[in-house]
Amino acid sequence: MKREILGLIIIFSVSLSEIVLADSSSVGQPAPKDSTAMTHSPAVRAVKRVIDNATRSLSALAEPIAVLMVIYAAFLLITSASSEDRVRRARATLIYVIVGLAVLILSKTLVNLVKSVLGP
Repeated sequence: MKREILGLIIIFSVSLSEIVLADSSSVGQPAPKDSTAMTHSPAVRAVKRVIDNATRSLSALAEPIAVLMVIYAAFLLITSASSEDRVRRARATLIYVIVGLAVLILSKTLVNLVKSVLGP
């Protein structure tokens, strides 16, 4: 089970680089003439774009996976038939999902903090 999850994580991380770096809508176009765009270099705007794309992509992947893992843990708990091993596995899975969601929420907060430091 752990090898399958590790394999999925590796596959998602390899394919994620294509999703994150796929935004080329503003390449080669002049910068807008508003006051906030004039204060940031193209490199800062590119970094902000990559951060936005990475955050959205990771959230789009992590949230459904978390829901599926909660359903899986509930299935393990329901079908455990008082087997201590299956109950422990279900509880461990729920704990991992809760920790993963906490990390996701904290990462979104950190990304918003970095974006606010970089400016509008």
